[in-house]
Amino acid sequence: MDLRVVAGVTGYRQVLVVKSREAAANPALREVTFRVSGDGVRLRNGARAGIEAVDGKGELVFASSGASMWDSPVPAAVAAGADDARRAAAQADRVASEGGEPTPRRLVDMPVRVSASGLTVRPDVAMLTAADTVFPVFIDPPFSKPSPVHWTNVMNRNPNHAYYGEYSDIRVGRQWQTSDVWRSHMQFNIAEMAGSTIISSSMHITADHTADCASTSIELWQTARFDNPSTYTWYNDSDGDWMARVDTETFSANESTCPKADDPGEFTGSLKTKLQAQATSKAPTMSFGLRATSESNQYEWTRFIASSVSFQATYNRPPNTPTNQAITDCYLNCTSNPLIGRKDPELSVFATDPDAATILTVYFEVQTSTGVPVASGVKTGYASGPTKPAQPAKWRVTPLLGDGSYRWRARSKDEQGSYSGWTTNWFAFTTDSTAPAPPTISPTDPALYFQDDGSGACSGGLGAYGYFALSGESSVAQFTWALDGGSYSSPITPTGTTTKTATILVQPLKDMVRTLHVRAYDGAGRYGETSHEFRVCSPEPQAGHWKLDNRSDDEDIVTQPHFLGGGGLSQFVQNRYAAEEYTMSESAVAYLPANQTVLPLTGDDAIQRIDLPFPIRFYGGSYTEAWIDTNGILSFAAMTESLKWYEELPYGPDEGGSSVSPAAFPFWADLRIDAQSSIRTAVSGSAPNRVFVVEWRNVNVYGDPASRLSFEVQLAESGKVVFAYADVDADNPIENGWVSMTGIQNAVGTKAVKPVYGRVRSDVGFTFTPTGFSTPDYPEGYREARFDATSGEKLTTNVPVLATGLNPETNLRRSFAVAGWIRVTDTSTSRTAISQQGANRSMFELGYQAGSFNNYCFTMSAADAVTATTVRACATAPVIVGEWVHLAGVYDGPAGTMTLSVHHKDAEWFVDPARTEVVTQPFTSVWDATGTFTIGGAFTGASFDGDIDEVWAWQRAPEQSEIEFLAAN
Repeated sequence: MDLRVVAGVTGYRQVLVVKSREAAANPALREVTFRVSGDGVRLRNGARAGIEAVDGKGELVFASSGASMWDSPVPAAVAAGADDARRAAAQADRVASEGGEPTPRRLVDMPVRVSASGLTVRPDVAMLTAADTVFPVFIDPPFSKPSPVHWTNVMNRNPNHAYYGEYSDIRVGRQWQTSDVWRSHMQFNIAEMAGSTIISSSMHITADHTADCASTSIELWQTARFDNPSTYTWYNDSDGDWMARVDTETFSANESTCPKADDPGEFTGSLKTKLQAQATSKAPTMSFGLRATSESNQYEWTRFIASSVSFQATYNRPPNTPTNQAITDCYLNCTSNPLIGRKDPELSVFATDPDAATILTVYFEVQTSTGVPVASGVKTGYASGPTKPAQPAKWRVTPLLGDGSYRWRARSKDEQGSYSGWTTNWFAFTTDSTAPAPPTISPTDPALYFQDDGSGACSGGLGAYGYFALSGESSVAQFTWALDGGSYSSPITPTGTTTKTATILVQPLKDMVRTLHVRAYDGAGRYGETSHEFRVCSPEPQAGHWKLDNRSDDEDIVTQPHFLGGGGLSQFVQNRYAAEEYTMSESAVAYLPANQTVLPLTGDDAIQRIDLPFPIRFYGGSYTEAWIDTNGILSFAAMTESLKWYEELPYGPDEGGSSVSPAAFPFWADLRIDAQSSIRTAVSGSAPNRVFVVEWRNVNVYGDPASRLSFEVQLAESGKVVFAYADVDADNPIENGWVSMTGIQNAVGTKAVKPVYGRVRSDVGFTFTPTGFSTPDYPEGYREARFDATSGEKLTTNVPVLATGLNPETNLRRSFAVAGWIRVTDTSTSRTAISQQGANRSMFELGYQAGSFNNYCFTMSAADAVTATTVRACATAPVIVGEWVHLAGVYDGPAGTMTLSVHHKDAEWFVDPARTEVVTQPFTSVWDATGTFTIGGAFTGASFDGDIDEVWAWQRAPEQSEIEFLAAN
């Protein structure tokens, strides 16, 4: 059973739906109580089993004619055993329903009892238990707003006088002891009933006074519409406005003589029929008139309470025309005569009803394109209302259709048997169950990825692209393809008319025999399928070598063209930077005030060590710290005392240099930092174009209080050095540099660059640019790749380099190895130098592992899953930040072991056997890592921070002697 509540502006309904005969047997249905509450209103019993809701003054607010119950429409077929009359009625109902009219139903009234907190009805047990009752059964106590839109009285003695608003009561009949004959007219708004089916209707009114104790006879008529009661008169009333009598009722309410109280009455008669006609014609209003049966008899005189009038109706509006026709088994085109590959496509529409909480039955009809019906179906129990439900009503066509052209439409029916119109348009579609013939596949280059003939001949390699030409018949609309058991590609639209063709680019990420699957689809989604087997060459034993010196040969040289890319790596450096020479220019330069940090340097002859914000390249070295002297010196070597007297800088290799080296001397003199002076630092720009500034601001030349100036050293990340000056008195030889030293000097005091004396001015500066690079003395001979973890820099091949899974032909584990020189500069987190990725994690990682390991490790994952187990072979010797080490990770497939080799160099760049470590762990859970080969990072985690050089990859397990040879040479 369901309880449905429908509320509107003029009334509300509570309908109890008894869905089955089993539910009807529930003892709780012998008496049903609806709990009632209201704000400022109360219920009371009205006339003739009616119910009234009145306010605190007793004025009528809502009213009900009582409660009624009815069963569902008579079905198309009557159960065996019904009498002939019942069968005839059912047959008549079937004929009526086929014509689009709702099936009649049985309607009975129920007694109603009102209490302070509820409204109790007693359903008709005979209907609930009758064998011919059609379920569901509906139990409904309706309430409605009583007042008409407007009403007025008219009187014969003043036929042209409008009495609108002059009397508060409704007057009918010959007025007592006069010849005045009164009639009353009222008009109701019924627009919301337009097109609906009227189930029941009644007019309710209460007599306040009758002329005699005997009953008066009052007639209810349907009258002509009147929209302006303020001008309506007896004259208007008498010109044919009385269209048809509806019903006659008697009233007796003479308080003084009988005495009798107010007498409520109910008109029914032909009211339902008249109202149905108005609703069918979609009339917005309905007008009524009250008159005495005998207008010459003064004993028929009756006055009614105007506020007691209520026009009540139970009606059902037909469902809306279904919308949003769709066919769900389409492929390319789903709207304009789609081509369907199934003989039983699924049809769908959205069906709605203007009444809330309605259960609809949706009917589907399929015809050939010429109008011959071929199939029909029903979707029952479709819950709907004024707005579209979440899902459409669906029906899959049965019986199966043949190939051809069809059309379909739909309509719906509500629980009261009212039908919607058919969908506005027919939906056309065509069925075609014949699939295209299998397509053909051929490589565009006959020498690359040709058909495997079993001879073992191979071509291409891991990640090497190959083009294939596809060809299909004229009905083909799309191609898709998949490699091995992978997902199929997005659809590819072919070209051509008689023959449809397309070219695809395939990149195998595994070696040995691969299978290319191709499907050719027609417009209905049917497809023909074929495959092409080809053999991909396995990686060579020496699979890759990356020198990382940023030269033209910086690629995987051996056999596979694995060019490096990605990550935005911008620096290929010489860790032992060797700028043999600097050139100097004298020109205007920007003075950069250092306003970030003030060093605690004051007084005379003081020095302080500082950490440099980034490695500074200077005369062949790379420095991370410096010493600042109040006397205008910046030294990259430790100073133990301040030097007030400047020393000469060398002009050539045979000359002795300053005792401070390597160093920059922007203004070396005996200077004093007093209360008006300071030494400051600042950093500007971003990597790799940062500049570190050290400024001596407003310093005083010792012994000459009038001599003050500001100057600075600008140290660029590129190795360039700039001296800039401010507040220099051009006429003061002390400030012009006649008694100071300006210039730069190398680490051993054999080379220097300096201007001539007396060239210090505010409008120019000195720029020292490094030129000429010597080959540093370490293994790779050129440069190495520098990685900045903060920028997420890394290098990738974008394809796998190593085959890491089982050999698909022997099902045996395969060996592989990687190696390289690394220098870690940040050990705050794990730093992977070399790895190869899967779909969810790295297969292996070689580099520094933080945490409890805190050492160099070779790590392998047991599966391509985020939560997979990892196995690590790790060194034990302490890690020295900034030290070059040679790492190698070797996986021996047949042995099922993984080995880490760590080689360190001594001071003269020979392998230090005392610090060499070789660690081996068992590992057998290999899998195909078909992602990128990466230098400077892993699948997850922080990027590498430091330098990497001379990376190797092997599709074999090299001997330990080979690893040692690489480390030594």
